[in-house]
Amino acid sequence: MATDRSRVSRAKSKFNSYIRDTDDYLLTTPPGAIINWQRLGVTGSQIDKWHNFRAAWDLLYPKYTLKKESRTTAIKEKMDKIIKDFIVFSRDVLNMISGIDTSTIDDLLVFNIKAKDLRDTEPTPIHSTEAPYMDMKNKTGGQIRIRARVTEDATRASMLPDYELEMKYIILPADAVPPTSPTAAGMLTELSTKALFVFDADMANQTKILYAYFRFRHLHTKQFNGPWANRMQIVIA
Repeated sequence: MATDRSRVSRAKSKFNSYIRDTDDYLLTTPPGAIINWQRLGVTGSQIDKWHNFRAAWDLLYPKYTLKKESRTTAIKEKMDKIIKDFIVFSRDVLNMISGIDTSTIDDLLVFNIKAKDLRDTEPTPIHSTEAPYMDMKNKTGGQIRIRARVTEDATRASMLPDYELEMKYIILPADAVPPTSPTAAGMLTELSTKALFVFDADMANQTKILYAYFRFRHLHTKQFNGPWANRMQIVIA
């Protein structure tokens, strides 16, 4: 079983994404289902505490992002305490979610719960023959949620066994010439073993355009790498 330390990062920017994403997710009601925190067996007291951690964090993080104006030692110490206390509090909740029968692959991805069976349940080829189906959606502060799917009609994020997601990208001003291939000059690389992840495009790049190509990349044999999906783009918000 993964430890709480591996599930919840102590890095402030990563913890910010984690506490916000998980709190929003717990309070979401999927179509035709009950609200997620109830479906996952979380108690009323636990969801209240989870949300209170997020509310306390949201008061401090904007001050932390303003390095010259308000990133004081006192602010950082308060944030470190929230992270420490949350890791202790969330341990039992995350262990419960990892073992409850109603949890799904999407649930495990959102909460960064590693499991031996963290794979899509539909049949997959021994090696990739198709490009991934991709979605990109702005969050806040220059962060972009990226989701990969093995099949077009799937509703869950999914990854082929023994593969990771390879992203070739570049961030350009709106009036710049877009790249025409993943091997174009200046393209950078991001790798993810998760089918659902958050990419930090940096607040300084807001209003610029992120251009990206994606493919399934085999973990061991490059000859099994999948084809590239068509170029995607999004204005960074």
